[in-house]
Amino acid sequence: VASGQSIFDGDYADNQSASKGVQYGWLESENYINNRPYENNLYTSYDFSRPSQKIAYDKYASTDGYIKNEPLWEQTRSSADGTLTFNGLNQYVVTDNTLADFKDIELRTSILWKGGKSNQKVFYFGNEKSYLYFTPSNENNKSEFVISNGTTTQKLTASSSLVAGEWSIIRIILSGDTAKLIINEK
Repeated sequence: VASGQSIFDGDYADNQSASKGVQYGWLESENYINNRPYENNLYTSYDFSRPSQKIAYDKYASTDGYIKNEPLWEQTRSSADGTLTFNGLNQYVVTDNTLADFKDIELRTSILWKGGKSNQKVFYFGNEKSYLYFTPSNENNKSEFVISNGTTTQKLTASSSLVAGEWSIIRIILSGDTAKLIINEK
């Protein structure tokens, strides 16, 4: 029985009930389910708290990502714990496509942008026609969230680019027909 905010993954095979978190596999007791890490309304979290050149571990469930072309992992970087540094060319993380399947969602990430060419993609979900992405600096030197359904493209554009060399917290909230871009809680 799944209730509340529980999600059973495809290979779930047990007769236990859950009201929170993501459950998968063969579980041995309801006590196991109730003691799994969980945060209200959170589907997945990549905190990079342990070193890996291949797997971006999901803290809460089984939606691990795959790290491509070995970005630099550091335990601590400029006051942040567990970071990946990408070269801006061919390093990235491939995540499960379910991350972009929600109609209402909040995407949140911390970025220490080093500057560089315009329209770098911090994240990109989709294909050439239907997609969503965030760039720290578009062709007009402004941070921007872009979403397209293949017919219509919409943009949320900030008043400036991210500040190179400083940490920024980016929040993108999609709710119904409304979208918000929040940078450093502003």
